[in-house]
Amino acid sequence: MFAGSEGGWTVLAHVTNEGEGAAFNVRWGVSFFGIRFAYRLDDDDPGSGNRLRVIQPRASVPPEGSWQIVVSSVEIWGGDGVPEDSCFYWARYEDERGRTWETFNSGDRSKNLRIRKRVRFVRLREWREERQRQRFREKSWEKERKIAAELSEMRDQQFGGRV
Repeated sequence: MFAGSEGGWTVLAHVTNEGEGAAFNVRWGVSFFGIRFAYRLDDDDPGSGNRLRVIQPRASVPPEGSWQIVVSSVEIWGGDGVPEDSCFYWARYEDERGRTWETFNSGDRSKNLRIRKRVRFVRLREWREERQRQRFREKSWEKERKIAAELSEMRDQQFGGRV
């Protein structure tokens, strides 16, 4: 699932429309510790991810291989436990009537696909997800600062401040 990446971790993913109708405004990603990380082309893209305008019925994107979803190491450190234990893949899309749906696939292949029907207030949901990512990032940075302080203290005790 993970591959090392410069400054983070890479999760490989592809999206398949298994339905009879086209899927519009598709966003997708992976979740660790309940925090969603969307597929983004660039670091400057919004945290909610890039949109794929349409996926035709029975089509996969990309047609071959996978796209990379990059999650910074600091963001992974913010969680408690093993990231893979809380992992699931998600997709949010609209049908031809403009109704928004979400699907959830566990990182554990023995678990079932879940579908959330009729997601309402998508902008509010995306705003909340961004706030969750920001809080998680802050928690991660705090954890890193605490570890750095503990290591510094251990170094000072071991070498008497002479380094």
